[in-house]
Amino acid sequence: MALTLDDVDWKVRLPEPPKSLPLYETTAPSLKERSRAMEVIGKQLGLHELRPVELPHSVVYASRRGEVEFFPASGGLWARNAELGDRYDNELRDWPGLVESDGRGNRVLTLAPDRSKRLLEQARALFADAGLVSDAMATGAIDLDQVAELDEKGKELRRGAGTATARFAYALEGIPVLGAGAKTLAYLEPERGQAIVTGMFHTWRPISNKIGLTMAPVQDALGVGLLQDPELVEYRKRGYRLEVTRLEFGYMALPATVRQTYLFPAFEVEGRAFHPDRKDDEFFFGRHHHAASPEQYGKAGAFADYLVRMN
Repeated sequence: MALTLDDVDWKVRLPEPPKSLPLYETTAPSLKERSRAMEVIGKQLGLHELRPVELPHSVVYASRRGEVEFFPASGGLWARNAELGDRYDNELRDWPGLVESDGRGNRVLTLAPDRSKRLLEQARALFADAGLVSDAMATGAIDLDQVAELDEKGKELRRGAGTATARFAYALEGIPVLGAGAKTLAYLEPERGQAIVTGMFHTWRPISNKIGLTMAPVQDALGVGLLQDPELVEYRKRGYRLEVTRLEFGYMALPATVRQTYLFPAFEVEGRAFHPDRKDDEFFFGRHHHAASPEQYGKAGAFADYLVRMN
């Protein structure tokens, strides 16, 4: 049994996937191809005398100060200078020029626009030097960790900002790329009125080719995965109401530790299930679902295990 569109209270406008779109084929850069990037990043982070350690899903080049980790499945990289992160007594950071605003009823601290711009330029320059910038990389944004100190009774003593993260998302021909396999991050800390990079994470599989994929109307596309979600189907059978509060269409990029040849279309969904007769009996959900069926992939000549899984 599957859900119907009428079984869900849509709090958002349904997206309209194109009638056809490219199915992008990707490659995973080898360790040799990533060697220069690892050298640049290691030098930028102040890591010395790196020694390789082979792990089940990655290869780590480590020193006493930190490490650079390479993921063969995707060519992704993660790095940090642990020494720099350990020199702080707590999570609070002394960022100059903080701006206070309201976010969902809470006080949110952000950096002034000019300072955010400088941090983004600093982070992007690092990735450019390492050869990790591509045309698919979108405009970045700066997020600050929101930090609060509480007493033993939970009363807030002070609030401030923590580590800054420069985030770069990805998009292809105007369609966003969703998932853990499409992000480039730099972690920054304040240093004498400036900022220093203490860590980074990059996972983006370069595009090697594209093939045509015919898409179905949105109601059929939702029926491929979301309306067949076994958990939501079961809750609906038990009298729960279902609300979808966010629904975005895009390409799905799998995590850095997973091999992936095709960027495939998917829905990113958020919502809640609640029982109308029982107060506080609710839960919130967020997940990704396929937007094309195995039959559609078969017609396009694309075959992979992740193209036939429901979630």
